Order: sequence, then structure tokens, then C-alpha cells
Amino acid sequence: MSFYYIIMVLRKDRNEETMNFKIENGQGILTIKASHLGDYLVYKRPLSLIWGDCAGSIGNYIVLLPYSQEYRDEFLTLYQEGIYKDYSHNIEGLEKLLSPLWKIFENGDYVLEYYTATQDWSFYRDTSIDLLNVKTKERYGGNVEGMKLIDKTTYGFYSYSEDCFIATQPTEKLNSKRIRYFKKEIKAGKRPFVLVYRNNYDPINDFISQNYLLDGHHKLMAYQELGIAPPIARVIKDSRKLWERYIYQPWVPEPFFWNYDTAEPTNWDYEMERPTFWNFDIEELRPHLYPWQIEHMEQHLEEESEW
Repeated sequence: MSFYYIIMVLRKDRNEETMNFKIENGQGILTIKASHLGDYLVYKRPLSLIWGDCAGSIGNYIVLLPYSQEYRDEFLTLYQEGIYKDYSHNIEGLEKLLSPLWKIFENGDYVLEYYTATQDWSFYRDTSIDLLNVKTKERYGGNVEGMKLIDKTTYGFYSYSEDCFIATQPTEKLNSKRIRYFKKEIKAGKRPFVLVYRNNYDPINDFISQNYLLDGHHKLMAYQELGIAPPIARVIKDSRKLWERYIYQPWVPEPFFWNYDTAEPTNWDYEMERPTFWNFDIEELRPHLYPWQIEHMEQHLEEESEW
């Protein structure tokens, strides 16, 4: 496996150190699939899903799929000895520690970041969906006290922070003893980092995926209960070049601008097409979700295609 490094820079605003690198021999087992509706994390199968509630606000739905022990084991054995070190001035050491994981990622350009989360950081999680416990809509009685069926059965949240982290391990699989252990470690002054994965797509419209927590659920719960901002190791797949190639296709005769006086595009020859890297796959999700969740996504994906 070969990697090359482009640049390393320390961002003074939040003491963030970054390194750009490239994965060339990844297996593509771990990936984020996305569209403008939402995105989800896949490790051989979907694990965690976020999509917009499309109710006129910034609300989102979250669904955690059943626990994958194979996914968990992938991270348990590879880098645990180094989680307590401070990599704020040693990004090369962090990359070396995490490098055994690169084999499961997709090929492409990546950024590795190490920083302390902002004080308004948040962590969203839920119990895993269990299709066997809900056989029909009648169990929930359709609309209950004016609440839509999807709202009755799907956890919703609002994200206001850049450091909003999404669980990939359902709540029922968390171990309270393990959380207490890390609380004790943190109270003693230790600061184990948590590992996050994100995909950057559109630099123009700031379209990025969620921050999916690959490892560190018990640690993050401990930090949350103690009210302490955790150190974050974040792996970002940089898809901006793909978006730029999509925006600036040869068939576009001139740059696309918006005329704010007439509220119309100035270049009528410009045709918006669905970017090829939008790979949100409703059929892949269908076996794992309630029918009304699928119906909600299908409805709004159709609206997206019209866009």
C-alpha cells in the first residue's frame, strides 16, 4: 500500500493539525454514500443513516442498523495502544498509528485532522431499528396525537455545531462499565481521542457528509457526561475534485452564474445533472428500514431529481 503526503498545516483557530494523503490500494469496504437528501455509512452493509426530515427546517432523522461485531473488531485490534497520546504536534505519528485501517477505505484523496472539539459539540445516537417488533402500521395506530408515523418511529434531531458526531454503534450495545472506566481515566487527566470519518463533496454549497464515529462510543459518552470537549482524529475523504470535474464539464460553454436581479441563471445552456458520485442507494437500504421511512425518502429523492 502506498501513500503520498502533500501538505501539513496547523490551523491556529482551534489548534488543528492536518495532513493530506492518498489511498491507492484500499478495498472500499468502508464508505459513505450520499445525495442531497442525506448520507449513510457502510461497512459491507449500511450501519448508520441520516437524512433530512424535509419539513422546512434543518431537522434530520437518524437510524442505527443492527450491531456489526465484525465492524467493531476491525477497530479494536489495530491502534488501541496509542489512543492516549497527544498528536496535536505529531500528525505523522497519528497517521502511522492509523495506517493499518487505510486498507478498508476507498481509494482517493484524504485529509487527516487532529484537534479538540468545539465546546458546542454534540453526539447523536439511538437504539437499533428492529423490524421484527413492528409488523404493521396498525401497531402504532397511524398518526398518534397528530404525530406522523415516521416521527413516531424515527429519532429526529437538529444539528447546530460543526462538531456533530453520529453513532455507528447502537445505544443498547454500549457498556456502562466501560463508560465509567473512561470517565475515571479522563478525570485522572488522560485524553483518549475518538476516530471520526467524513466525506467532503461540494465546496461551493458546503455540502459535506455527517461526522460518523468509527471508534470511541464509550469514550465520547464519558466526555459528554463530564462536559469535556474530546480530542478528535478525523479522516476526511476529499471529493471536491470530483465535484469540480462535474461542475466544469467541457460541454458547459461558459461559467455558470446566477443573476440575482432576475432570479434566473444567466447561462441557459447549462444543464444540471446528477453528479456520478452521489450514490445514495434506496434499494440497499430498503431491507433494513420501515416501509414508511423508505416512502419518505423516495418521495423526497424524486423531488431532488427534479432539482
